[in-house]
Parts: sequence; C-alpha cells; structure tokens
Amino acid sequence: MEPPEGADVTYDNNDVTSNGPLSVSPSRAQSVSAYLNSSQLEQSQASSFLATDTSPTAASHTDLFSLQLPSSNPIADVATYVVALSAVSQPNIPHTPESSHASSLFYERATGAYESLATSQIPITPPYVATHPESHLIPRRGIADYIVEEQEPNILPSKTTQSQLPQRPCQSRKIKPPKVPWYCVSRPIHEQTRDIKIRAVNRSRSINTSRLLEQCRSILEFCTLTAPTEELSETNITDLNYNHHWGDSLPSKVKGSTIRVVYQNVQRSVSIKDDAATNTLLDTLHSMETDIFMASETNCNWKTANFRNHLQHSVKKNWPNHRLSFSSSDVGIELAFDAYLPGGTCTMAFDHLGMRVVKIGEDDSGLGRWSYITVEGQDKRRITFITGYRICSGPMKGTTTSCSQQRRVINNQEMKRGVPTSKPDTKYLRRKFIEDLTRVILSLQEEGHAIVLGLDANETPEEANVNGSTKIGSITKLFEDTGLVEVFGERHGTQPDSTTTTPGRFIDRLAVSGVTIERTTLLRANEPATSDHLAIVIDIDLKILFNHPCSALQPPSPRKLTSTNPDAVKKYIVFIKKQFAEHKIIDRCARLKEVATR
Repeated sequence: MEPPEGADVTYDNNDVTSNGPLSVSPSRAQSVSAYLNSSQLEQSQASSFLATDTSPTAASHTDLFSLQLPSSNPIADVATYVVALSAVSQPNIPHTPESSHASSLFYERATGAYESLATSQIPITPPYVATHPESHLIPRRGIADYIVEEQEPNILPSKTTQSQLPQRPCQSRKIKPPKVPWYCVSRPIHEQTRDIKIRAVNRSRSINTSRLLEQCRSILEFCTLTAPTEELSETNITDLNYNHHWGDSLPSKVKGSTIRVVYQNVQRSVSIKDDAATNTLLDTLHSMETDIFMASETNCNWKTANFRNHLQHSVKKNWPNHRLSFSSSDVGIELAFDAYLPGGTCTMAFDHLGMRVVKIGEDDSGLGRWSYITVEGQDKRRITFITGYRICSGPMKGTTTSCSQQRRVINNQEMKRGVPTSKPDTKYLRRKFIEDLTRVILSLQEEGHAIVLGLDANETPEEANVNGSTKIGSITKLFEDTGLVEVFGERHGTQPDSTTTTPGRFIDRLAVSGVTIERTTLLRANEPATSDHLAIVIDIDLKILFNHPCSALQPPSPRKLTSTNPDAVKKYIVFIKKQFAEHKIIDRCARLKEVATR
C-alpha cells in the first residue's frame, strides 16, 4: 500500500484515526510485542490481506511454514507475518516440531520486518487524508497513544525504555481525608467530654465571680459615709443626681404628722402579678412610711377587674387600709385578656389617708391619661392627688402605643357621633392633654381643693420656651394658668439636672398649690422602683387636713368567738370541754372548795 502520487503528507502518530493504518516512528517501541500491543487499529489493514488470494489464510498450514515475502512494503510484510503467526498458533493446527519451527521463524521475520520499518522513513498517506486534504490541520489522537507495552518474560525482551513508551495522561487527584467525628470511638465518652465540662465550670466560676464583685461593690458603696445634709451648689448637683439623694434628707417616724408623697415613672414595676419587682417596690414604700404613691406609665391594662384585684391583694399585705385609683384607655376594654397595655397610671393612698378618701377617678375622656384621689380632712378641707402621663413627641408609631390608643379612642367616639374620623398626631394629642388637664385643675381649685400634681411630661423646661416666651400647650403653660409651683424651685430655688438616668432630661415634674412643703428630695436610681426614671419625694404638713397630728392606725384584734355563728359556738364548746378534761378543772375546783370549808 504505497501512498498515492502527489501526496506529500507524512502520517505520524498524531494522524492515527479509525480510517487509516498505523505507521510507526523510530521513537515507538522496537519489538514485536510492542507492535502487537500498539497496533489495535492495524486489524483493518490485516483484513485486506486476508481477503486476497495471496493471504496466508488462503493457503494451507504447510504453505505457511514456507512463507517468505519480499520487503517491498514493510507494513505489508509485518502484517502478513503477524497473520501467519496467528494462523499457525490456532488450536486446529497440530503442534509438531515443524509448526513450532515455523512459529519461531515467523516471529523472527516479523521482528526483522518491523525493525526495518522502524528505521525507514516512508511517507504514507491514509485514505481519509487523501480524500480530505484539510484534515491534516486537525489534531488527532489514536488509541495507540494510550496503550502501554506489557513486559512478558517468555518473549523476546524489549529494547525500549520507560521514557520512550507513551504515557497515559492522568491528573493527580487529591484524596480528602475522611471526616473524623469530634469524639474518638476508641475512648470512653466521659474522658473526651472532660475538657468541655472544665470549660463550662470555668465559665460558671467567672460568672459567679463577677456577681460577687458586684455585691462587694454595692456593699462598699452602701458603707461609704456621705453627708446626707450636704448643702447644694452648682458643683455637686450632678454628683448627687443618680447615686445619692438630691435635696433634703428624709427622717423616719414621721407617720401621723406629715403626708409623705412619692412620685415615680415605674415602667411596669407595678405589675398585675405577685412578682418580685412589685413586692420589692411595696416593701420599700412601706419602709419609707409612704402615705401617697403616684405611679405613671404602669403599662398595665387596668380596665380588667381581675388585674386590679391582683394588685390590691399585693398592697393589702402591707397596708390593710388603702385605696387605689387606676387609669387606662378604653382600648383595654377590647383587649380584656391582655395584661400589657402601654401607658396608664395608678394612684395609691395608705393607712389613715386611705380611710379619708372621698373620691377616686380617672380621665373621663376615655384616653387613660391621668388618675386622681381626693382626701378630705376636718372642716371639709380637701387635697386632690393627680398622677398623669403625657405621650412622647415624634411620629405616630405602633398599633398599641399610647398615642395610637388615644387616636383609636377618638376615632371610635367620632364614629359614634356620626362625624368623619380625624387623624390626630402626637402634637395635637400632647396639646390636648395640657388643655384638658388645665380645665380639670381649675375646676377643682374653684371647689377649694389643694392640688398635688405628679406627671411624666416628656418635656424639659428648655423645650417649653420658644424665643423667650412660653410655648402654648407646654407644661410651663399649665403651671402658669393653674398657679402650680415646681417643688424643687419652691423648696431649694433650683432644680436637678435630670430626673432620669440620662443627663439633661428633667422631664418628671411634681407641682403643688395650696400646700406647704417641708421637704423635697430626688431619690437615687432604682429606688423604690426599678426604672430609668428617678423618684421624687415631698413631705407636706398634716395640719392642712387636721388640726392635730394623727396617731397611727392599729388593726383591731380579731375575735375568736361570735355568738351569732352556730358553727363557731359548737367548736368553742368542744374546745372548752377538752381543756377542762385535760387540765382536770372540775376536780381541782372541788378540792379547793373542800379546803375552803374546813
């Protein structure tokens, strides 16, 4: 199979395809075994020889023994000898010395023909390249490039080296280590978790240590001696604001001679449940000998009677004689089962003032902005204690916030009247608070009431002034219209920097009219209630109500026997008979009678 005339294409190992024979370059394997292993595609070439009359398979096996071909075409010689060798090795040919000699002869001739082919440079054009001249530009790779010669010990040793053999390209794969569990299977689990337990113990120890340090710090602050009657000045006002009392000291054992009023924004320290915060608050108020407590922003739904009864039960533990007044918006009626309701106030009267309460009430508009208690003394002298909460300024947010509740109540009232609903904003609601409260205070003053007003105004004195004049709808405007005076300015001539734990926020106000103030104090943080607002305490002379001091009320001793109760009478008779029999009262009385008659 000589190349066609005019064909100038050399067929090397890169031009091996399934359509053309294989030509071997000198760099290929130089042994018959390598040729046989690398000539898988040569079967198509060998089949052409088998189909001809001169093919070795067309002759008998005796003719194969004497087969000799000229070396005009080395490829044909090699293929012919290989086919002859395979024919001689067939099972149907008897194995005789002549066949073994022929096999060795064919093997040597095939090896010689292949070596001559390897050293010669014969240009061969495959049929596919002859018909497609442009195909030589396409890189091709045959299966022979991926076949590696196997070394067989019983066959003629190969002269090729490992570097000359074609190597199959392969990529080195990174073997990922198996995922090891965090625990070791061969070790007991309690040994492996020992470090975890140690870390947990160390963490708990650090927490306990920090708590102990806090307790020690509190003890040191408590034991530090301070001057309770330190004179106020511009330099110590800020220092006395949060961690110490600001103002007058509060003496003890003044029950019955003064009216001690405490105001604070409690922020849910007054709860409907019997929790620790509420009990601590009530115990602190009891130790302070409080007569009136005014709590703003209780955030409780006081419209539900069950919630009010829970708080009254807690108060009764410290003060058997008391009166409470609550305020919440009418939204609480719709949310009867929800204990939490933003806003709201609560006013409490204890002991002898609780027995002198003649009227309690709340904001009659249904907005839940304030509550009040009226106490009456001798000659119909009355004092009304009002606790209020004013919403914050800013945009309207939320669905159950105080401002949203007030808008909802106003819209419901407008719908009942058959008028179009409005959209009041916080600015309108804050101004309406001042106008309505001013009207209530003026009406009480006309009736001769002394007023004590405590409220969270959410407004500083600086915010109430605009260009040197009082802003309409501000707390300062309310004080001017009603004649109320600030207790700090009335008592000390100055005021603290802030009534909250935030500097510069003097927003909690306590003002009076028609009463004489004996003491005014700003308590330290979280006293008596846990809150970011500071409590304000004032002492009022009790003579405004009574001409003489009042003795402390003593609860009456309960009676063990009520003659009108049959069950109690029966139990009492059984108890008396048992005592007579146990102590032998009748026998002892008889002996005494005998001794007396002698």
